[in-house]
Amino acid sequence: KGSDGSFLYCAWFMVLFWSCDFISNFLTSFTKEDVLVRDFRAIAMQYAKSWLFIDLSIVIVDWLAIGLQSVSDPSETANTDAKKYIKVIRLLKAFRLVRVLAVLRSGRFSQVQEVVVRRATVVGVNLQIQFAMGLTKLVFVILWLNHLGSCLWWVFVKNYKDLTNTQHNW
Repeated sequence: KGSDGSFLYCAWFMVLFWSCDFISNFLTSFTKEDVLVRDFRAIAMQYAKSWLFIDLSIVIVDWLAIGLQSVSDPSETANTDAKKYIKVIRLLKAFRLVRVLAVLRSGRFSQVQEVVVRRATVVGVNLQIQFAMGLTKLVFVILWLNHLGSCLWWVFVKNYKDLTNTQHNW
């Protein structure tokens, strides 16, 4: 149950992260015609027009996956329909990628970086902050590439085992 336990911890972390993100988007002001809008009702309407449906679907799918994972039997004799539903829900979690890509394209990270660098310039540590932020970006890119490589390796090993039908183990 070691791998299932670590999967469950990661799943809980992700569902809590996306739930907090969903709630925080109702509290995030936006600019309209160079004016910062902080009215809750206007923020909610703007969010409803943009990412509410995608974020809500991500959160619902994550909570469904946690629920199904918690009540399903991990043994081989478990109900195959439940396993199919879990696989479908995991596939639906790919909506998360759309949201992450949109955040990257929107420039939200570069806006945050500009604000941090501006404030660091006042203190006099802007070069150190720029270096640290660049290094952090590099670490995240390396981690992301390692994650993708691991996923591809897992797919390769799983398909290799299915094709050979032998007892060889990686």
